[in-house]
Amino acid sequence: GYIDPKLDPFTRSRIEGIRSFLALYASPQSPTYGKWKAASIAAALTMGRSTYCARVLRRLAREYISDRSLLPENPYGYWNNTLL
Repeated sequence: GYIDPKLDPFTRSRIEGIRSFLALYASPQSPTYGKWKAASIAAALTMGRSTYCARVLRRLAREYISDRSLLPENPYGYWNNTLL
């Protein structure tokens, strides 16, 4: 059955963005097949985001390809914890 990875919405959206970006880049049926920048822009647009998001997706995808154990972390996730 399905096991929930318990990811926060920020991390989940980044992982889904990376997945859609790499799918657009690697799928021969995609008009952005083999076009790194165009695929990232298309993925960002489907997420309702800008070209800055496309740049972030490219960086995250390169990091993930070089080390498959790396997952994007939520930099905002610890604001509710006390510093004491």
